[in-house]
Amino acid sequence: MIEASEVSFPRQTKPYLLRLRLIELLRKLGLLPVADELRRWLTVVKHRKRDKAFAALCPNEVFPPTRSCVGTIGGRGYESYYEDGERSVKVLLELMAGHTELKDARVLEWGCGPARLVRHLARLGKDFGMEVFATDYDDATIQWCKSAIPGVTFARNGLDPPLPFPDGFFDVIFSSSVFTHLSEAMHYAWLKENLRVVKPAGLVIFTTAGDSLKHRLLPAEVPLYEAGELVVRTVPLEGAPRYNAFHSPAFVRQKLLPSVPDADLIQHETDLPLAGIQDVWVVRKHQTPSGVDPEGTNP
Repeated sequence: MIEASEVSFPRQTKPYLLRLRLIELLRKLGLLPVADELRRWLTVVKHRKRDKAFAALCPNEVFPPTRSCVGTIGGRGYESYYEDGERSVKVLLELMAGHTELKDARVLEWGCGPARLVRHLARLGKDFGMEVFATDYDDATIQWCKSAIPGVTFARNGLDPPLPFPDGFFDVIFSSSVFTHLSEAMHYAWLKENLRVVKPAGLVIFTTAGDSLKHRLLPAEVPLYEAGELVVRTVPLEGAPRYNAFHSPAFVRQKLLPSVPDADLIQHETDLPLAGIQDVWVVRKHQTPSGVDPEGTNP
């Protein structure tokens, strides 16, 4: 496992803690969605000229509404949306290649958002003959993706399972900063569902907000995190960007992964640039389900 250096983490200075407490106050007052929407539009205005110039440099690309980019990992406009997404997919392909055959692989991005990653996977995956799929729970986002992004089969999923695919359909499922916006119950339900639709020996790759994001915890949340529990901020609605989950690695290892006995953890990284500075977990589904005798000799 690669350890991230603590010196790269932002420190909890007094101004930083004040900012965290202000956000929590807005959350409790029900004003956080309003504040976020205002911030989003201010960012759009700030980057409007730069976004227009970058889009002109990429005449063959279609970009989502600029406000959609603001909510993505590293989203500060078209340039970061596009270039960070491309870099992340190259990291993803290298990660996948270390554990499975890429040729003719069938791959799903669960929770694709405005196609920050999957648009590049469709292009780069052509060299391997990949079949690429993507889902998201936001209907407007999926409709835009269907109209704008070629080479990907898009479908809508619900906030709750199931996914609209049969058992064992994919070689790989990956998600970037999706579990970071779900309740604890949905962690267990969605990991189980991810494993349902991957083939035996298939991969599930996901990211979590681990130690590298511990500085974002409020002082009252730190003991819960350090006790190996999931820290969840439950306002606004589940699945929204500000519905935040923070994952102690102990929670993932001791609670989340043991909930799926038919899979093994095969890699955990703390500094791969796949979803900002989130932890990356790679899980392999068993070739044969637990309790099943592959030779058929069980009585």
